[in-house]
Parts: sequence; C-alpha cells; structure tokens
Amino acid sequence: MALESNTLFLQRQKEKLAKSQLLFKPSRRSYFPGEIVDAELCRLDGSSAGQKRFFIGKSPGSGFAGQVYQAFAPDLEASDSVAVKVLRPKSAWKEAFRDTLHKLSYQTSFPARLREEAVRSGLVWQEIIRTAAAIETGDHEAVVKPLGYFWDGNLNSFAEVQQWVPSRPVKYQAKSADRGPTEMELKRIRMDELVEVCEKVGAIGAATQFRWYTMVSQANVLTRRDGQQTQPDLVAADCRPGLAAPFFLPLSPIHAQISLRGLAKGEFAHFDEVDFKRLDAYVALHPKEFLPLSGLIGQLKKDDVKYRNGRPDLWHRRTKLLVDGGVRAKIREATVGDWELLDKVSPQEALTLRNGAKRYWPYFLIDSLPLGNGVLRVLGNEKYRGHLGKNLTDGKYLGENISAHKAADLLEWADDGRVTFDRARKLDSSTPRYLAEKLVLGWQPEKLHRLETDPVARRDLAYDLFVHPARLFTNRGYREKWLTEIITSRRDEGLITSEEYKLLKSQAGEKEMQRLLDDVGFCVGTELLTKLLYPILGVYGAASGNFLPLGLSATSPISPSGILRELYHLGRTAAEIKTLARRGNEKLLTSKALSAFIAPWRAVGNFFPMSEMALYYDEMSMLLTDYFVRKGIDKVPVFGGEGMLLEYWAFNLFYSWPASMRESVGARLRSLLK
Repeated sequence: MALESNTLFLQRQKEKLAKSQLLFKPSRRSYFPGEIVDAELCRLDGSSAGQKRFFIGKSPGSGFAGQVYQAFAPDLEASDSVAVKVLRPKSAWKEAFRDTLHKLSYQTSFPARLREEAVRSGLVWQEIIRTAAAIETGDHEAVVKPLGYFWDGNLNSFAEVQQWVPSRPVKYQAKSADRGPTEMELKRIRMDELVEVCEKVGAIGAATQFRWYTMVSQANVLTRRDGQQTQPDLVAADCRPGLAAPFFLPLSPIHAQISLRGLAKGEFAHFDEVDFKRLDAYVALHPKEFLPLSGLIGQLKKDDVKYRNGRPDLWHRRTKLLVDGGVRAKIREATVGDWELLDKVSPQEALTLRNGAKRYWPYFLIDSLPLGNGVLRVLGNEKYRGHLGKNLTDGKYLGENISAHKAADLLEWADDGRVTFDRARKLDSSTPRYLAEKLVLGWQPEKLHRLETDPVARRDLAYDLFVHPARLFTNRGYREKWLTEIITSRRDEGLITSEEYKLLKSQAGEKEMQRLLDDVGFCVGTELLTKLLYPILGVYGAASGNFLPLGLSATSPISPSGILRELYHLGRTAAEIKTLARRGNEKLLTSKALSAFIAPWRAVGNFFPMSEMALYYDEMSMLLTDYFVRKGIDKVPVFGGEGMLLEYWAFNLFYSWPASMRESVGARLRSLLK
C-alpha cells in the first residue's frame, strides 16, 4: 500500500509539472518506478514502429552514457521486459563531466542525447557487432539485441530500447585447478573476443567498451542470472562509449595507450572512431549473414557522415573550419538544432541563426563557457526572457513558477531518496518550508541532506557505525544471525545455488565456524575502536599542537587496530598451542603464521580470519571476503562499483594472494620436513 501511495505522490508531482502554464518549465532528469511513458518508437532504420507504452520498473543504475531502466512493454514484440536507456545520466555531475570531456574533445555536447543520426548509428553498430559476434563465437546472444529508440521531450533526451538481460553480480573465486576458469577469467575471455570482433568490423571506439584495463568495462558484460548450457552466461549489454578522451586527459591505462598511438597518427581525441573499409571487407567475407543488414549499413554510412560533419572537431579540422564554408554550415545546422531542443534558443531565433545570423559564433563561444547556458538562454530565447520578466512583475506567475519547481524538486528528491516520502508530502503542503529546505539543504549531497532531515537515517548510521560493530564483537548469536543474512542475500542475488545455500547455512552454526566468527567480530570491533581513537587524537592535537600521533595513526601502514589484531591473534594462537602441536597440521600452522604476518597491516589485516577460515570452509571464506570487498570498493567514485576491475583486484589482494602464499609456504615447509 505504501508503494502505491508513493507512486501516486510522484505521479501527482509529474501532473503538476505537466499542467503548468509557465512560459518556461523546469525539466526532469529521470523516470520513477511505476511511471507510464508513452512514446513513438523508431526502428533501427528510422521508420516508425508506432506509439508504444512503457511501464517503468527498477533501475540497475546510471553510468556516463545514460541511465537504464527495466520496463514492461506489452505491445512490443520482445521478451516480457525491455531495457530503456535514457542517454542522459541521472546524476548532474556525471552529465557535466561527460559533456565537459566531449566539449574538450569535439567542442560539442554528447551527441547521442540530442541527435537522431548519432543515436541511430550507435544502435546499428550494436546490431553489426551482434551479428559478427555470432559468426566469430558461435553465440547468437553474445550481444544484446537493440530494438529501437524514441525521443522524450520531458527528459530532453533520446532513449534506446533493447532486450532486457536478467543478470546477477559476478561471483569472485580464487584460482584453482579443480574449479577451472573463474567467472572473471571467463568474462575476460569473452571481452577479449568482443574487442577482436569490434576491430574486425571497424567499430574501433566500441572496442574500448570491452578492453579490460579501462577499469570499468567489466560492467558492460553481464552475467545472466538464468545462465544454462542452452543459454549463454555472458552477454554484452552496452556497446556505446560514454566518455570522450582528449589526448591530454587519459582516463585509464587503455586510454593512455590509445592516446599515445593516436598522437603518432595526428589524432588528438578519441571516442567512437569507425573504419568502414574494415566493415566492408568483413561484410564481403560473410554476405549471407549480413544480407538482412544491407539497408541498415547503407543508412549507417549516411548517418555517420552527417553526425561527424556536425561536430566542430577542432583537434582534427584545425584551420579547415576557417576556410570551408560548407563545413561551417553543417556545424551551424547541428549546433542550432541542439540549442533548440534544449530551449537555449527559441524556434524563431533558431531559424534566424540557420539563415546566417552573425551572432551564431558569439553564441557558440558563450555556450562553451562553464556558465554559458543561462547567458545563451537569456540572449537567444525571447520566451525565457518573458519568463524572467513575469517573475519580476507578476506575483501570481512567480507563485506558479515556485510551485512548478517544487513539484520538479520533490519528484527528484523523493525518487532519489534525498528525503523520505513523508517529508516530501510535508514540503508539498508548505511552500515556505520547501523554499527554506531548498536554500539551506538542496545544494548538499543527497546522503547528507537525508541525514539532516531524517532521524531514522541518523539512527541507522549510528547503528552501522557503532552498534553493529559492537554487537558483532560481543554477541555470538548476533554474529550467526548476521552471517545467515549475508548467505540469504547472496542466494537472492543469484550468487549461490540452493544447494550451496543449504550447506553454508548449516555451516554457520558449527562450533569451528563460531570460533572463526569470533575473529571476524574482533576485527570489526577494532575498527570501531579506531573510529573513536581518531577524534580523540584530533582533539589532543588541537589542544597540544602536536598532531604527530594522529598523523602516524592515520598514515602508518600498520594501524592502531592492526596492532590490536596482531596481539589478539598471537594471544589466541598461544592459547591454542597445545592443540596445534597435537594436530601437527602443517597447513594449519602455515595459516597461523600467514595470519600473524597479515594481521597488523592496514586494511588487508581485517581479512586474516578469512585466511584461516579457508582451511575449513573455503566457500564461506570466499563469500565473506566478497561481501566486505563489495561493501568497501562500492564507495570509490568512478572506478569503484559492482563487478569492476578495482573490486576484482581487491578480492585477489584480500583472498587470492593470501591463499596463494599459504599454498606456496606450505609446500616449502613440507619439502623441508621430508
């Protein structure tokens, strides 16, 4: 009932915004779960597929290329659900970062958001890559099938429609001859295959989407939740690059490599380069498979020319822009079209600019400035000037404008979790209260805004920071319950099978597991003590002027909690020395020695219990390491996130490396004892 009420609240804000009679309405950035979107769907060839209705569901996330939603489209000839990708990030800073990089590279905003030829080209390339991947790998579902696109005037963006892939997080595993390739190793093999496919067909820029060392490309290949022998486990879901890379600002090791190679060829920016000679040669080798795409490929070549001619691209054109009037005319047409779609200029002003008005180039320069959007709108849109004037002279109009902005803000705030729905309703009923909150809190980060307005969020944060670690440290029953919840969540995510779930759940209550969980609880508890220690040392430093203790505690590779972990481990080992001697297990002795080495080091020391746990409960050890790694790395901006390379490296550092060390040291000891 609450979900329905919340959806109705969001729908009411949407209707308020739509019914507003303002000359200039605030724009929206995203959809909300439960929203109904009616749009004219275009096929890949640009023809109309008719009016379609999309019931928006959950969103798995938003990257730099855009935000993705699962949607249900009952009248669309596809699976039960489709993926709708709005080519505009949900996050304002991501959009600003993406567009800034694109302007530095090509002197225009991200083209696929606003230009039909650009969004259509990307989808046709995806169909080409899909066809070639089927030829090269024998897997006809190696790449998601694109279905079409539509324009959404409420979000001021094109949106792609593709098949929906029910996916799950990748399962991290240590290398083992018994297991065969791990899931990440299989993913890398598939990504390398896709890079080769892209290069063969001439999709040079798209190949970057699957290069391993971009650090984030791993998320572009999904692991199917229902993967079976008759259905592929891995599928590429995103073939469209999101970030341009100017030569002076490489975003990853791969971009640095591409930039260096490009400089040797006189290429100074990289994004979605293509090579039609390679495509034609590949199609000639496989005429039968590409026969259904012959019309699309012909259209693609025309769209590509139009799209690239519409970019200023000063790094490559250089002085040609000054001497070639035809080039300038095409850039003018494309740029003015973008401005008109974004209401930076009015239709009347757009017509004047297209007809050769000299103020186009001053407008172009203004639009390139950091705060140029608002200035250009004042200069180029008489409706916007009228809107500003009426706000100054007409109190009723000003009130309607505030109401429209309130509806737009509450729609975004409630959907994003910036405020609770209860608070959003209170703000909706009180304009002064809304204005005060927007002025004081609206500019702050989402989570901080939520903390300052929601006592439940503050209580939950205090619980996570202090109560939860303390209970893990002191309460054995709580530790077992916590572990069972982790096991259940991993089953729900599709990371473990029903059989593995039963086994792990039964292990959670075993005596040996409880002993090992004591170690985990101690590690979590010492982190709590560290959180309390740093403020104390900070106060001491402020009072005495001596910040050396704080500096050493915060930066030393051996942390204060690491010293406690080492003392705890040595004390526990000493207490068990008779048992260890009686068992005479060199693997256990090796594990104890390795744990003693690992325990004091910052960050990695928290994982010493999992090293010993692996001797008795290998799957449980991997599961807990996976849990802590995901929880920590997900907080890293840009390069952190589920399934990305940084997360994989962290798992290898905290699990695979100690396991490898344990095996090699154990083998060495066994050889010495012979």
